Amino acid sequence: VYAVELSGPYEPPENLRQKILNALLGIRINAADINRSLENPLLHEPLDDAVLGRILIATDFDVPRSTVLIKEYVGFRREAGGAIAPPPKILATGAFFLPFEDKRGRPILFIRARCLDPTVPITQMQQTFRAFMDAIILHLLRRRSSESRPTNVLEQYLVVIDPEGSGWSNVSLPVVKMLVRETNLYYPDRLQEILVLGVNSTIQMIWRMASPLVHPRTRKKVSLVANKDISATLLRHVDQQLLPTNWGGEASRFPTPAEAGGLSD
Repeated sequence: VYAVELSGPYEPPENLRQKILNALLGIRINAADINRSLENPLLHEPLDDAVLGRILIATDFDVPRSTVLIKEYVGFRREAGGAIAPPPKILATGAFFLPFEDKRGRPILFIRARCLDPTVPITQMQQTFRAFMDAIILHLLRRRSSESRPTNVLEQYLVVIDPEGSGWSNVSLPVVKMLVRETNLYYPDRLQEILVLGVNSTIQMIWRMASPLVHPRTRKKVSLVANKDISATLLRHVDQQLLPTNWGGEASRFPTPAEAGGLSD
């Protein structure tokens, strides 16, 4: 995960392996101290190895920096007071939805770029992002009690962006900056991979503008998928019976907001 080698087995060198072990032992001690000081530990997920591992990866195994991030997250959860609900108007646009997991047990957050409205107040977009993060976190916590997925031990998620029908009118640089800040501060290394489907010259230009804003490791997580490769790429990640027919699967197409009978659709 740290090396962003997602295509096959990866064996870290011995010096990195020792660095990881030492950092994990150190952050466990600090997390235990933080846990003992919590007034209400139920306001967030357990500060266990899944959380600590992601934070260590995000800080290059820097224990002091990781400890600061843990404290920031605990403070954020205390201020939020628990799970966050999405604004109904944004949910109804159909821009964001979480239909299923991929073959590795990662929840897939689909984003319809054409449904994004850059005039929406950034506070509402922030609330929407936090709400979907909470939905992912709660789903993964619930699954812990029923089954184990060794392919997703750090409980990460996958984003699939469908840019069909979108353009510059759907792009907001302030929203991109907000997402980068939120991800770095409160959800470090939750995101494991991003697939951008049907890449054209506009998408490539948008990525060239946005990529300098993100960490080099995050840039390695992004795959720009050409139209001819969409079906093969998605079928490597998603079971055929779950994937919509327009992408080479057997399931019904995802309904548009106009076609949906309600939020459940």
